[in-house]
Amino acid sequence: MNTATQDFITHHAEAVKWDYMTPHGCHFIEKELEELLENEGTPRDKHVEKIEGRIHEIIERLKTACVIDPTKRINRNSVGFGATVTYEQNGRQSTVTLVGHDEAALDKNKIDWDSGLSKSFIYPYYRDKTITILNVEYPANPVKSREYKKTGFSFIGYEDGIFSFHASQDDKFIILDFLRDVSERLYNRFINIFEDHDKTMHHFIDHLTEQDNIQNDVLTLHEQEFWYLIPYFRMSHDDHELRTVIPKDIVKTIFEALKEAEETIFIQLEKEKVTLKLKEASKEFVEFYATERDIYIMAQFLRYARDADMYYYQGSVDVDIVTEVLRRLEDKKIENGILRLSYDDEFYDIYSMYRVHKNFAGQRFDGTGYRRNIFLETLERMRPAAEI
Repeated sequence: MNTATQDFITHHAEAVKWDYMTPHGCHFIEKELEELLENEGTPRDKHVEKIEGRIHEIIERLKTACVIDPTKRINRNSVGFGATVTYEQNGRQSTVTLVGHDEAALDKNKIDWDSGLSKSFIYPYYRDKTITILNVEYPANPVKSREYKKTGFSFIGYEDGIFSFHASQDDKFIILDFLRDVSERLYNRFINIFEDHDKTMHHFIDHLTEQDNIQNDVLTLHEQEFWYLIPYFRMSHDDHELRTVIPKDIVKTIFEALKEAEETIFIQLEKEKVTLKLKEASKEFVEFYATERDIYIMAQFLRYARDADMYYYQGSVDVDIVTEVLRRLEDKKIENGILRLSYDDEFYDIYSMYRVHKNFAGQRFDGTGYRRNIFLETLERMRPAAEI
């Protein structure tokens, strides 16, 4: 996509439901949009409204596009986006491929991945009892399948927001394959609440793939990358139902290294006091005396709690809202020692997450992401503002 087209999309489009596409489908509508925009200065005809409508439609789709390459799918035994499914229904055998909305063409046996028939393939409890799946195939992966060898992945240290690990290029491939596989498995288990996480996962995989972050057998991860990565290894390590194509001994080795790194941060956090203290509260805004570290601690909690809710509690809070609040909190700056939050859109959503996860104390994963005394102290320091 050229720069002018990208700028046009960014300026005009608003985010709506994520739209899955194959690379071919995305390229096809990008090319169509560029052609429409190039002709925008030409004399208009009676079809002007139709043309403008199509431009707007493509913009909406590209703004929310999640491009998935079916050739890179790891778990090829279950039905997912890009699969070619042979099935039998009422004695009749048919073959269809699940593609993006703009690629769907019944005459070519390509159906929308979000259609009722596609959902009946992907989610067994949607499936019509008259349908029997006979075969599932995906386009061949141009990269030969890898044999996962024993890893030497281990934690080196943490400094200035960077985590360092002993790792080879093969270890990086293992992590990428693990993320692709766990994404597919989680999406199939938690249909309604994993869609946003799934899009974020694909962006993270692309980001990690493009980075040249292994030098001299040392892998470096920024904090945001590290905190995104560890919950998924924790899930797979703790839940026997979430085993991936990566051998469990390798998952264990990587998780233990990540956990050691996590423990290093937790020890640092324990050395610091929670300084959050209420200054002023109203139904419009809340102000706390605070430090940048207080924001960091609260953001860490939200990140862990969001993932815990998605995986274990499944709907106790609105994951989309938490994601937005987390983004806004991480953008906050302390001015003159004061943290200012809007009451309804920021403070109360954060406080509610703390309350929800306090109630889950003692269950298999409390979602705090750091020592419980820090979690409880932060909650108590926010409580007076919630009681106004």
